[in-house]
Amino acid sequence: MGVDELRRDEAVGALRDCYTAISRQVQAIGAALETTPTRCAGWTAADLLFHLLLDAQRALVAMAAPAEGDPDTDAVTYWEPWQPGSNRSVEHLRFVRRSAAAYRAPGGLVAQWDETSDAVVRLATWVPHELITTQGRLLTLPDFLETLVVEAALHLLDFALDTGPGAGTATGGGSLLRVPPQAEQILRFTLDGLLGMAPPSRWDLEGYALRADGRRPLTDSDRRALGWLADRFPLLG
Repeated sequence: MGVDELRRDEAVGALRDCYTAISRQVQAIGAALETTPTRCAGWTAADLLFHLLLDAQRALVAMAAPAEGDPDTDAVTYWEPWQPGSNRSVEHLRFVRRSAAAYRAPGGLVAQWDETSDAVVRLATWVPHELITTQGRLLTLPDFLETLVVEAALHLLDFALDTGPGAGTATGGGSLLRVPPQAEQILRFTLDGLLGMAPPSRWDLEGYALRADGRRPLTDSDRRALGWLADRFPLLG
């Protein structure tokens, strides 16, 4: 059984678009990267970019060697252990802050991100093996790539400050940050899988994503519409 080429191509295209959008945003922020806040509480844009850099580096390692066995995780179940506020997430934030601050200038971090994210996309297009192991779990290559898309898409939205319902003003560039079209379907499929169904139809994808990762709390109206499903939020962190 080989790699599902159609799913791989769709995921690679979505990942390329997300990484490109992130690169454009941090370039627009420029020298203010270390002081610009994000939707991640307590994280600057530099912190968030370094976190994404770690994810891209993990992807290169994971795709560099074939794995054997039967998949024990897919693009949806991968996210189930990740919840905000855990000791693991607090420790990671401390590490990210120290590491991001170690760069002499934000431009060095941006350059390393650009180089590494481009390498991830290039490698993903020709990986010949079907299975990937990462963080102690075994996934198919398309499932793994879709987890990277979700990570990148959610954090792309984090580069925009949340100033109220429907807010999407980008920090630094003044434009609206949106999940690229190719990534929308992958992100929505993952969130629906974690929730167990589609959310209230009045939610757009951005509103859904911000509620799903805890950036925007559920309102009383949201809770009435969701019923018992409200207790599942946040879906991931």
